[in-house]
Amino acid sequence: MACLQSLTHVSFYMTAASLPQVLVLTSQLHKLEDLTIQACEKPFEEIPRLSSSAPEAFSSLKNVTFDGSPDIISRIFFALPANRAIQSATLRMHGLYTNVDIALVLSGVVAAVSKESLQKIIMTSVLSNNDLSHWDADSGIDTRQFILDIHAIEQALQFQNLEIFSACLGVPLYLTDEDHLRIAQTWRSVQLLYLSSIVQRVIPTHKPPASIASLVHYARYCHRLKALGLCLDASTKASVDACVQAVDACGESISEANFSLPSPSIQMVEFGPSWLECNFDPVQINSLAKAFTRIFSNLAACRACRTEELGVPQAAWTWVKVQTLYEYILFVDQGCNANTPLSTWKSKLFSKWSLEYGRDYERIAPAAPGSSLEADFDELIRMRKRSIRSCIRPQETNLRRYPKNTRSCE
Repeated sequence: MACLQSLTHVSFYMTAASLPQVLVLTSQLHKLEDLTIQACEKPFEEIPRLSSSAPEAFSSLKNVTFDGSPDIISRIFFALPANRAIQSATLRMHGLYTNVDIALVLSGVVAAVSKESLQKIIMTSVLSNNDLSHWDADSGIDTRQFILDIHAIEQALQFQNLEIFSACLGVPLYLTDEDHLRIAQTWRSVQLLYLSSIVQRVIPTHKPPASIASLVHYARYCHRLKALGLCLDASTKASVDACVQAVDACGESISEANFSLPSPSIQMVEFGPSWLECNFDPVQINSLAKAFTRIFSNLAACRACRTEELGVPQAAWTWVKVQTLYEYILFVDQGCNANTPLSTWKSKLFSKWSLEYGRDYERIAPAAPGSSLEADFDELIRMRKRSIRSCIRPQETNLRRYPKNTRSCE
């Protein structure tokens, strides 16, 4: 045992039956900082009861990565002494889980980790082909039980110093505008916040309750936030109107000393999936882009997963068009003083638009595929590709390419 005392990083891949021995061993490593446990459950295997560790055990532990079922992960945390100064927790699961399952995992984190020390929580759940077939087939399973809400992640709100929180669990995490307000007011130091930014399955008839107004909450309260991922409903005029009303309300109650809109910190927003059934309607795109100019001053990317199962694969491209019009409005209003830097090809296109259309933004918003304005947007894409190719030197042609199954648009 003495030869192991200098270990600071250890990883285990094992069956659940070996957990008691592993925890006894690692509890005696007084310099241990990083602990990774990947526990595989065999069919019909009984998960052993884990004894609590001594109060002085795991005192130097900073980062944990636990891979297994919610039951196993929660048991590991409950076996640790309370109030450990852990800074990062990465929790990997496999399968379809409910609010109760995710809440069980986070309750274990709350039991073991100091409220002041934890800075990062990353939760993932990968769906197997069997999980997907159960979801897609006429199996009689009520898939609505796997749509998560605030009850799944509520216990994580006890860690108010979080800088990173990511919950990409294979299914949507549907929150209300009130939930997003509560999260924004609690995690004011958060820098990266992903609330089911990319999902593998949705229920087409079950839309998220949150409107675009939720974006205002994060812009107002999270002054260090750089990247945001969330599910919301942007398919109705009422959602856009709610956003505008929220911005107006902020302007009327500008009592906080450090309050400012638009937000200069948020640089990327990922929607997945977010209903945007406007079929490239120029009025809707114009309304969304104008609303964005009041929320963000430095938004560099607006993305969405394609979600073909919704029957609206064009939604991802619609968000790209909203982003482009947003940048054009800032270009017209602020010119070179805009925070968002423009590439040469985009500056040329915006200069062309400003001469031909000026501030007639609804004419600039691509109305439908095949129209003259759509041709302008297609030209933007072609110019971008030419610009990228011209920057690649011959010796750089073997650079690693993006995977073919990449599903987000840029």
